[in-house]
Amino acid sequence: MTSKKRQGRSKRQQRLKHKQAQLVPTAGGGISSTARAVMARMTAGSGFTEDKFVDLMIGSDILRQEPEFIDMYFPSRPTLEAATRHFSRFRGRLTRAMRRGGQELATIYDDYRIAALQDLDTPEFRRQLQQRLDQCTSRLLAGHDAKKIEVIIWVNALLGNKQARPPLKNAPPLGLYGLFTMVYEDSFDQAMIELADAQDLVDDLLYEMWCARRGEADRAIFTAALDRITTPDQFAGLVETDAALAGAWQRQKRLLLEEFQLLMARGALGAPTFFTPDEIALTMHKMEERHWRRSWSPGRHITTLAMTQFVQCIRETVDEIVSPARLAEITEQLRIEVQHALESKNKDQRALAPYLLGALVSLQEEKPPSQKPALTMLYLVNLTSQRFDMDELSPEWRRFLERLQKSQLWQMARESLDSAGEAADDLS
Repeated sequence: MTSKKRQGRSKRQQRLKHKQAQLVPTAGGGISSTARAVMARMTAGSGFTEDKFVDLMIGSDILRQEPEFIDMYFPSRPTLEAATRHFSRFRGRLTRAMRRGGQELATIYDDYRIAALQDLDTPEFRRQLQQRLDQCTSRLLAGHDAKKIEVIIWVNALLGNKQARPPLKNAPPLGLYGLFTMVYEDSFDQAMIELADAQDLVDDLLYEMWCARRGEADRAIFTAALDRITTPDQFAGLVETDAALAGAWQRQKRLLLEEFQLLMARGALGAPTFFTPDEIALTMHKMEERHWRRSWSPGRHITTLAMTQFVQCIRETVDEIVSPARLAEITEQLRIEVQHALESKNKDQRALAPYLLGALVSLQEEKPPSQKPALTMLYLVNLTSQRFDMDELSPEWRRFLERLQKSQLWQMARESLDSAGEAADDLS
């Protein structure tokens, strides 16, 4: 760090310490010895840095479970309206970050949430906040939780009534406080559950992100439900009678199906045979007739035209061979797999039950066979696990099958089958 930067940082810390001394409440009656010690340390500026200031804002989430804040929510409809109003501006960046993974997604989402919270920071909210801050401050100052005392003093100083103390210029927005990000997320959850038209109000991507964020809590609901059942039909009955399970199932069934596809691709479910070699051969024959017998550029066609044609051949074949009777056979076979998972004493095997149930539900939906993602994925897995005599295959087929086993091409096939099904849903 250069000398000029060190001087600048030192001056900023001195200003913050001066502000801190001004903002600490004057000790009076009803204040514990612990609170007095905390206030004395804060007034002296002991150990205070910019990083400490940020830590206190983020750490304000510890106040969420305090009596004064545990029932604090933003109104449901305004919450969804604020969320939707700003989402379009961040949608592209969020989509790209989701594909890349890593910390970037969290950073962009934080920026988006800050913008949404700005709309919810109304005079009425500030009035309610002041009452809660005053009550919480008085109660905590009489106690001995030094961490919470330090946090509430700062939150009250930054967001409370400015008439009693000098205001801070450029006060941080609500979205930088851990307490209010929790209030926002809890309010969003409540709105999505309470409002009948909630899913219609929000962007599809925002809904998917919300479902993913709810994943851990919803999986706990599934685990509890699985302990109460012994058959797949009993699970279906619980979904109809248990509101919490029904909500969790509605939110997670698509993600469960996606995870099922990945588990199938990795071989985690074993290699059950749902389609015969003759049924697999139909897709290969279609590809041979339409694609391999034509001149083509391997480098270009393997990733674009060949994959598109391959997915189309799978979908056409599935529609041709899966009659209602054949679908009933496959569904029963998958039901047996679910039953085995439910009865298994092996924890890992039993943990597969929710994903198998998601696939079973997909098979039972009223859609053409090729629009059932679980069915097309079962076909794809059986095709790639088929023991082909490579010497009898054309060079194009050998090259394609070898590359299909690689994760990038497999992912492309899976996503193509999914997107094709979604497009068909949109048309219908």
